[in-house]
Amino acid sequence: MKASRQPRPYIGLLLLFLLLPITASSQTKAEREYRIKAADTPPAAQEIVHTLLPSQKVRWYREEGLDSSSFEAKSRWQGQPISIEFSQTGELEDVELQISWQELPQATRVTFKQYLSQNYQRHKLIKVQRHYPQAELLLRLLVDDSSAVCRLGSKYGCPPARCAVLLAQAR
Repeated sequence: MKASRQPRPYIGLLLLFLLLPITASSQTKAEREYRIKAADTPPAAQEIVHTLLPSQKVRWYREEGLDSSSFEAKSRWQGQPISIEFSQTGELEDVELQISWQELPQATRVTFKQYLSQNYQRHKLIKVQRHYPQAELLLRLLVDDSSAVCRLGSKYGCPPARCAVLLAQAR
């Protein structure tokens, strides 16, 4: 008669311990982002984005986390992706501008590479962003430049009627 095989409980434990480092090292993001219409965002946020990116196509998103939610405008500025984040009331919270790896100073790139190589066997840098937390607003005024050699007023600057709203928002 053949002896029956008994289950080996330690095999399951061994697999658990082998797989645990994989799940422990992965990052989880407890937030949700979804597309919304501009009409569903605070008017103050729309005003800032329209002034900063007057002729750009802007995609609006709602971002909901565990403790907070915000609005985010995504577009392009000088050919690079830009993200502008606002609070529920339309207050400017954060600006992120995507840049290329080569735009970082050489010393910064070397430091990043050394850190990643020393701490991770495999790594991949997906994107680099300039981050402006608690960003400040630079307001360029539209002035009468009819006598200027190179007239930039029609292309750059905020009309005086809109300045009060933007300055109030910047406080």
